[in-house]
Amino acid sequence: MPLGYKYYRSKLVHLLILSVVLPFILWDFFAGKDSKSEPAAIYLIIAIWIVGVTGLTVGMVRAKRRDSALQEPHKGKATD
Repeated sequence: MPLGYKYYRSKLVHLLILSVVLPFILWDFFAGKDSKSEPAAIYLIIAIWIVGVTGLTVGMVRAKRRDSALQEPHKGKATD
């Protein structure tokens, strides 16, 4: 059974809540205040965040289309 719209929406909300601190981490790193972090780790965090948000958004849009297609009556068919 494919996952529904509510599942993707809730996971996207969770990811966005967890990513509230991301701008502060990136600001410290790129401003030079955080010299202990490895650049590869920072870039990996950015890549994972972008892929996660994109994947959840695409899944949410597909699930919304699938749910709305199941709820609409079939167009073009004669009803008696």
